[in-house]
Amino acid sequence: MKVILTEHQFKRIISEDKINTQYKYMGKVLEQMIKGTKIDYERELIFPPISNNLTTHFEISFDNFYDNYHSYYYLFINMCKYMYGLADDEIHHIWKKYVNTIKNKITKG
Repeated sequence: MKVILTEHQFKRIISEDKINTQYKYMGKVLEQMIKGTKIDYERELIFPPISNNLTTHFEISFDNFYDNYHSYYYLFINMCKYMYGLADDEIHHIWKKYVNTIKNKITKG
């Protein structure tokens, strides 16, 4: 049996496939960011995989991360935009998940 799709159905399927592919890509980016984040529980420091082009690594104290994590958002945006080619809304989505994941890791130790 041959299935014939209308142009609208075909475009919708292609669009849904692109969306699913983009969500998978965003998930991989988030996974890479989380795996790249080192946490030193003894010294209470976080080393996110973010560079400010002035130092080879960035460190954030646990307290500073809780209180001022938004101050590192700019570096996160640039990394996601230029390294991974993500749009602003995608970056914001990944940022929220990243921050929550790191906070959970700090809390659970």
